[in-house]
Amino acid sequence: LASKFSIDTSFPVINVTFGDVRCLSVDGSYYAGDELSFTVSFDKPIVATGLALALDTGNTDNGLASLDSGSGSNTLTFKYRVTKGDSTDRLNSLYTSNNLHTALRISEGGEGGSITRQSTIPVTHADISMHSSVPLQLNATAVVSLDGVAPTVEGAFIHAFMPSSDSNIYQKSDVDTLIKFDDSFQGTNATLGVGSEVFINITWSKTVTLLGNVQSLYVDVGKIRAAEYVSGNNTHNLQYKYTVMLGDSVIRSTSASCLTCYTGGADCTNPHLCPWSLGLRYSPNALNGDIRLLSTLPVLLADKSFLSLKHQDDRAGRQYGIPLYSFQNDELDMNLKNTSALFINTAVGTGGDRESFISSVSTLKSSGTYGAGENIYITVTFSDEVKFVAGSHLPKIRLNLEHSNNPYAEYVSGSGLTSLKFLYRIQPSDNTSALDWSVNPFKNETTVSSFFVCNGTANATSECGLVNVNGVAVNLTLAASRVGNTYPLNSLKDSAILEIKTTPPQITRIYSNKNESSLSSLSYTVGESIKIMVDFNQPIRLFSQPLLYVANKGEDSAYALPCQGLTPKS
Repeated sequence: LASKFSIDTSFPVINVTFGDVRCLSVDGSYYAGDELSFTVSFDKPIVATGLALALDTGNTDNGLASLDSGSGSNTLTFKYRVTKGDSTDRLNSLYTSNNLHTALRISEGGEGGSITRQSTIPVTHADISMHSSVPLQLNATAVVSLDGVAPTVEGAFIHAFMPSSDSNIYQKSDVDTLIKFDDSFQGTNATLGVGSEVFINITWSKTVTLLGNVQSLYVDVGKIRAAEYVSGNNTHNLQYKYTVMLGDSVIRSTSASCLTCYTGGADCTNPHLCPWSLGLRYSPNALNGDIRLLSTLPVLLADKSFLSLKHQDDRAGRQYGIPLYSFQNDELDMNLKNTSALFINTAVGTGGDRESFISSVSTLKSSGTYGAGENIYITVTFSDEVKFVAGSHLPKIRLNLEHSNNPYAEYVSGSGLTSLKFLYRIQPSDNTSALDWSVNPFKNETTVSSFFVCNGTANATSECGLVNVNGVAVNLTLAASRVGNTYPLNSLKDSAILEIKTTPPQITRIYSNKNESSLSSLSYTVGESIKIMVDFNQPIRLFSQPLLYVANKGEDSAYALPCQGLTPKS
């Protein structure tokens, strides 16, 4: 018997051949959300529960890698996900200060933890002491850095711009040409007009990633405008594009106090009360969107407060925002010396006296068939913000419902914005295969035709009293309406095919799926259930319990049966 069995009651100890703790993740930098794997090996199989591995992450609470697998074998595997606040250039195990000297923690976060030698009844506790020399510690065998500190904005500057014909720049030949700030343009200011595009770069302290679809940067141009995201996801630099709109304005002040500041006078006391250049919104923060530190599982939100820019530039303030300039790189020191400023002027006489026009007609209603009583909202979008002057007649838009008693969608809202919303409620007599706008019959000439109707029988678009922010009457004619420079205006059918069908549903058949009676008389007796179906030629909706009257052959009486089991068309 002795030749077939051996008894070993020694306790398992850590195998330090590859170090106390071995990192399975490759050397490199890891960021909040990234996961790392570690192993601790023993010389004998062990059974472990309630065990964790302590790491010196540089965080106030440090970190605990949780036991992931390996119980029942010689090697335990631990997982750790980098969290907010972690910061270390060289990750190491966190050893206890007592005589045990180990990075393993039993019963961390729970009760009843243990690590014993594997057996039928595990009773022999393992020795979890880590006795390896310093060269075999984690920070000597792996080069792993952790970064759980949120990215911050390091800079904001104007990268380039594309002036429109309304702009005032040093060379008119540059209209509609992308102008990048380089040595040839440094120190030269420009005034931009309606339609000009400005490309703004936001630089970050670390690589950032964008989550979600809503990403914008708000600029302060007398009113708050949204610059749309262009590029830069998963880099240190995000770029946005701001398009100058009618009503925007950034013009240097002519006040004595501001002139003193502009000339660098020693008496300048409140530079933040003067407009210096196109600026970012000061409060709330200019950036909108979900921006995070890039990692395999991005969890750490970026700091979008712009605090460093607000504190470093005494020209920044709530009234005119955080001024933006071109960014000069002199190789050794990147600063704002000899940079260019951008101003915005869209007032009358500088291109702002242009007529505004209709740019699109659309609806959010899904394509489908709609009947009487359904509400249809229609949006008319303009090239600029528009509003109604006092005492004006609120407009309607004519629809292609020729047999309707009132084929007009009524104005609902939108004055002061770029889009007006109209509502049409389908009437019982309406029918069309595809709802659309229709030319106003009172304006049947090509140059004045429009689907807008003002005061019932308007003969001139000005009767609507609709003007842009500079007070210029909006041109509502189809001749002026366009999408960009493309004619003609789009159809409502481009956004959805709305079939209007108000013919009352009709019964197509009445039937029963009941089989013939099994009785010799071909009759059904008392208590027999018979289902009767009624089919219609279009979907129906029930607002009360309908009754079906059935004649009893040979008798004068009729029976009302409750409706059951209806489908949309039966």
